[in-house]
Amino acid sequence: MTIHHVLGLVHYPCLGKEGEVQSTSIFNVDVHDNARVVSTYGLDAFHVIHPVDAQREMVEAMTGFWKTDKARLRNPDRAHALSKTHAIASIEESIKWIQAHLSDKYEIVVTSAIAREQNTGYGEMRALIEAPESTDKTYLWLFGTGHGLADVVMEMADHTLAPLYGPTAYNHLSVRAAIAIILDRLFAVDAPAIT
Repeated sequence: MTIHHVLGLVHYPCLGKEGEVQSTSIFNVDVHDNARVVSTYGLDAFHVIHPVDAQREMVEAMTGFWKTDKARLRNPDRAHALSKTHAIASIEESIKWIQAHLSDKYEIVVTSAIAREQNTGYGEMRALIEAPESTDKTYLWLFGTGHGLADVVMEMADHTLAPLYGPTAYNHLSVRAAIAIILDRLFAVDAPAIT
């Protein structure tokens, strides 16, 4: 019995600049960088979520090379990270994948750069995922591209993480940066002692 974690990078349904619901394009650097972050912090899988076949096929082509013996010999660290990456058609399909591969029980955690009434702080969230009752459960961590997750996704959430704030009014991190900061807050451990 264990706890599982899946990172979902959502490309639809997301918000556009004017608040409209739209899909966004998958970027190569998002796939590679987030796969490495997922592996660094010990998550079970990285789901690149997009409804368009051609976009998912691009991810499969990108990750396919890194699942070959040649790639594993050439760069085992990159191959390890990308072996956890899956192109998934929707959030619902991501949940089905979780139930088939990890556990029947799951909770959805969403993120937003906008403060909400029911935000969960990082200390509180870390305590929740470390609690004994989280055993044999999967947390699906959803991050939006474009201008964030559409309301329909926010409404699916069991938890909404508080926004990230720095000491300035500027609040427009790349999704790669936000993912790295948030996973570090939730899963970081002390560095091993130097002997």
